[in-house]
Amino acid sequence: MRITKYRGGTRSLLRRLKFDSNKNVLPTLQKILYSVSDRDEVKNFLAKINIATFVPLHADRLKKRGYNQTELIFKDWLESMNLPTKNLLLRTKATPHLFKFNPAERKEILKGAFSLAEGVDVAGKNILIVDDIFTTGATAAGCAEVLKNAGAAKIFVMALASDFGNSD
Repeated sequence: MRITKYRGGTRSLLRRLKFDSNKNVLPTLQKILYSVSDRDEVKNFLAKINIATFVPLHADRLKKRGYNQTELIFKDWLESMNLPTKNLLLRTKATPHLFKFNPAERKEILKGAFSLAEGVDVAGKNILIVDDIFTTGATAAGCAEVLKNAGAAKIFVMALASDFGNSD
């Protein structure tokens, strides 16, 4: 599920948060999420899920940036929607920013990049993977593979912004 298109203002806000460490944009990004809270399609989508997790950053990138932008954007909103959150995954391989790469290259770069966090049990659970931007699906697929291999029942994906399936 996509909340908004990765265009104009949303694109600018996400880039400022990710690449300029500008947390002042968070209230605006969160406002976008809260604006869809009452939509039946959002409520029905979230009702199928047991727990949400965030696409993890590699420890080096997390140390450099100081935060996982996706967690900052989504955590409070998801919990306000009565959906618990937990960091279920680790990024075990440092990868470059993927926006420069085509889908096949992204998939190759992300091979083996994720693992299940220690002590996590996802068997039989419906898991929501949350990311800030959905482009080709390679990141979500890499995360989903780990969760499915650990016994998750169903995997869902939500992104704040995406151009997926849109030509405009």
